Amino acid sequence: MQREKLLYALIGVLLGAILGYLGTDALNQKYATAVTTPPATNAAANNESAPESAAGEMQADVTATLERAQKEPQNFAAQVEAGKLYAQISRFDQAVAFLTQARKLNPKDEELLQLLTAALLSKGDKAAAREALQQLEKVNPKNAALSQLRSQLN
Repeated sequence: MQREKLLYALIGVLLGAILGYLGTDALNQKYATAVTTPPATNAAANNESAPESAAGEMQADVTATLERAQKEPQNFAAQVEAGKLYAQISRFDQAVAFLTQARKLNPKDEELLQLLTAALLSKGDKAAAREALQQLEKVNPKNAALSQLRSQLN
């Protein structure tokens, strides 16, 4: 009889520990996004749907940037920004197209040449990447990214 009570107590303690762990884990997962999401700084952030609003605003900003780049092919900053956005989502064909257009506008911009070389490498176009890298070397032979880009090229 004593053994049976001890067994039930042990099972109860183990079951309580397991349920406590699962409950705590579920709460941590539920509220982890609230902790890791950066606070929004706009007026819409004060309502309860702030994460959804921030995501919607970010998507609207991205859409506006891409539309501006398409409507204004002579706008260097818009072309570079669109190229960066496409590179971030691994759409390197579109990134290269926008960065190439930007290069026509300002062929000696160091950051642009770095971005273009990286996008061309990611796309798999080593010949064009080599040419962009050579142009970057001419613009600034001491560029910090040259060694990394060279190693990716080889």
